[in-house]
Amino acid sequence: MTITSLDIHEFSTGINPDGNYNNWFSRGFTGQYINSTLSQIPFKVIRSIANDEYTIGAQSTVAIIGRVIYGDKLYPGDWSVVAIATPAKDEIPRNFPLYRYFLAEGAESLSYIVAWLDSQEKQKNLPIYNPFEVKTVGQVIQITDISIIKTSLMSSDTEARMKDNSTPLIFPPDQLTTYTFADINSLARKKAELTGQPPSWAYNVEALEKPERFQIILAASDRALVLIQQTLASKPKGQDASTIDEKALKQSIKSLADNPIVKLEQWQTFVENIFVVTGAFSDADKRSNYWHKIFDGQGASNAIKQGIYTQQMIRLLTLRAIALPETLPDFLQWLQVDTTKKNKGGSYSEKSLEFQAQLSRFSEEPRLKEILLKGARDLIGKVLMKTVPSENAAWLFLSSQGLWWKIGIQIRNEFRHDIEVLGNSSRDGFIISGKLWDKIWREIQPYWRGSPQSFDEKYFPLADFFYRLGDYFISAHFYQLSYGQVPSQLFNQAFPSGKGLINSHGLRIRQQGYNERGEKSIVPIPFVAAIAVLMLSIGFGGGFLVGNSQQRTVDQPKTPINSIKNGDAIPNDSQTNPLSSTQPQASLTNNTIDNEALGKGVDGFEKTKESLKSIIDELNKNQGDIKSKDKVRNIVLRGSKSELQFCVIYESTQPCPNSRQYKENWVKAIYNYQIANNLPQPDGIISKPRKSNPLDLNTYNAIIKDIEGQSRVNPDERNTFPSPPQ
Repeated sequence: MTITSLDIHEFSTGINPDGNYNNWFSRGFTGQYINSTLSQIPFKVIRSIANDEYTIGAQSTVAIIGRVIYGDKLYPGDWSVVAIATPAKDEIPRNFPLYRYFLAEGAESLSYIVAWLDSQEKQKNLPIYNPFEVKTVGQVIQITDISIIKTSLMSSDTEARMKDNSTPLIFPPDQLTTYTFADINSLARKKAELTGQPPSWAYNVEALEKPERFQIILAASDRALVLIQQTLASKPKGQDASTIDEKALKQSIKSLADNPIVKLEQWQTFVENIFVVTGAFSDADKRSNYWHKIFDGQGASNAIKQGIYTQQMIRLLTLRAIALPETLPDFLQWLQVDTTKKNKGGSYSEKSLEFQAQLSRFSEEPRLKEILLKGARDLIGKVLMKTVPSENAAWLFLSSQGLWWKIGIQIRNEFRHDIEVLGNSSRDGFIISGKLWDKIWREIQPYWRGSPQSFDEKYFPLADFFYRLGDYFISAHFYQLSYGQVPSQLFNQAFPSGKGLINSHGLRIRQQGYNERGEKSIVPIPFVAAIAVLMLSIGFGGGFLVGNSQQRTVDQPKTPINSIKNGDAIPNDSQTNPLSSTQPQASLTNNTIDNEALGKGVDGFEKTKESLKSIIDELNKNQGDIKSKDKVRNIVLRGSKSELQFCVIYESTQPCPNSRQYKENWVKAIYNYQIANNLPQPDGIISKPRKSNPLDLNTYNAIIKDIEGQSRVNPDERNTFPSPPQ
C-alpha cells in the first residue's frame, strides 16, 4: 500500500547542550521540548511520554520505539509516534538516552513513518538525536510515494504466540540479524489485528521501564533480555497496564486535591482514567486494590485512620468515593464526624460539598453517571442491611450543589418504577438489580401480596432513608412493609387524596388508626407490641420518641422529581412537616379526658408528683441541668401555650393557691402527652417504671428519653424523621 503524501512532525527532549554539531554533551535538562515543528504537541502524546511508554535504560547503541496512540472523546484524533533513542553523556560523564520523536496524524501513519526511517537508515542517514540540528514550527517532513514494508519472516511458533495478548512477544538479541525495525513494526501491526490493541513495539533496547505496554520487543543483548523478563515478571498480573496512564492519573488526583479551583483538564484526565482502570481489570478485587494503592499513595488511608481533615484530604477522599464507590460508607462515616461543628471556612461536609459543586459542572459524562448510580444503589442496599446509617446516606443526595444530587433524583425515580414492577403479576424488569437487590425484591414479594398485617420491621431503614430524602410516597410503602400501617401524617403526605386504606401498585397501605377495611378504629395498641416498639427504638440511635440527633447540614430538595406524578411530588421547604419534633404533639386542648378519669388522675397525683421529682432529680444528677423543670414542662406540653405550675409538685416548700386547678392541668397535659405518643393505658398519671421491667413502655421512660434527645441538639436544628407506628 502506497500513499501520495504525508506530513511528519518532530520534537526532541530539551537539554542545555555544550559543544558543537558533531561533538556535544548535556549540561542538564530544560524541562521543555526543543526543535518542535508543531506549535502545540498533542496532549495524548505528551501523556504517553510522561507515562514512560518510551522510557528505556542506558543505551550503548541506538534504539527505536514505535506505537499508535488512540484519541478519545476529550482528545479526538489518533497519532502515530516513533522515538529514536540516542546514547548521550553529561559532564560527569554518565550514559543516558535522549529522544527524538517523529509523529504524524492517523493510526495508519505509523508504518509510513517507519518506511521513511528505513529508507533513511539504508542511506546511512538515520535522524538520531542532535540538539544542534535546529527545527522550527511548520518545518514538517513531507514524504511522497512511500510504501508500507511487510515481512514474511514468521515461524509457526511466532504466529501462535502473536495471538497471546497477556504478555509481550519478546525476541532474543540473535534475531537482530533477522529482523529490522521495519520488520518488527510489521509484526506488531499483525499482532494488533489479532488482539485488537494498538501497535506498539521496541527495537534493540537494553531495558524498558514499562515492558508490559508493548506487543513486540527485540532485546539488544542477552543481559537486556534477562532484565526485560525480570521487569515484566514483577508487574501486576491480570492487568492490561498498557491502557492506564498512571502518571497522568496520579498527577490529576494530586492537582484536584491540592488546588482550590478545579482545572477542567485535570478533572477530564481523572474521569477518563476511571473508565480505563475499569476496563483494564476484569477482576473487581484487583481493580479495588489498584485504586486503594493509588489513593493510599497520597494519604487516603492515613486520613481515615488518624482523622486528618485538611482541605486536601477532604478533596482526596471525595475523589476516592467517586472512583471507588465501595468506599462511600467509610467516606460518609469519616466526613460526618463534624457535621455539627463549625470550623473556620465551614464544616468538613460543607467543604466536600463546595468541592463537589465545582466538579458537578463537568460531570455530564454518561459513563460516570452510571458508575455513581451503581455506587448509590449499593449504598442504599447497605442502608437496608443497617451497615450504613440512613442519615449518612441521605446526606449524600440532599444538597443541590452536591455531585450526587441528580443521582438521588434518578434513584428515587428508579425506586418508583420498581414499586410499580412489584405490583405487576410478572414482576420482571427491575431497574435496581444485582445479587443483593434481586434477593431483596424476592423477599419483599410475599409481604407485598399479603394483607396489611403482613409486615417485617427490617424494612424500616428504607422508610427512614426515603423520608429523609423527602419522598413520602416511597417512604410510605416501606413503612407499610415494616409495620403493617403508616403514621397518619406520613399517609396524608404520601397520598393527599387518600384516607384509611388505599391500594398502591398492589400493596394495601393502611393509615394508622384505621382497620383493614379502611374504617376508623380506636383500638389501642397491644401492650406487648408497645414494648417491642420501644425496644426497636433503642436500637435505632436513641429512640423514635425523641427524634434524631443528626443536625441538618445540607439543603432539602427544592424541586419535585421530574417523572413523579401530580400529588406525589417531593414537598418544598415551605410545606410544614407534621412529623417534626418541633410541631405541637400534645396540648391541654387536643384531647378531652372525661370527668371520671380526670378525678382519678387528681386523686392519684401523688404518684405523678413523686415521678416528676424523680425525673427532675435524675436529670440534675446526670446532666447537671438547672433548666430540667422547664424541659419537663416543655416536653409534656409540646407547643401548648398553657402553663404547668411546679408548686403542686413542691407544695411543702412553695405556696400553691390553686392546687386543685394546677393538678387538673397536669393530668390533662399528661393525658394528652400519652395519647400523642400512643402510650398504653392513658390515664393522666406518671408512674415510676417497675424495677423488674426497666424497658416497660410508660410515660416516665418516654419523658426521660424525650428530654435526653432534646439535650443532644437544638430542636430547631433537628433533621426530622417519622416515628414508627405505635
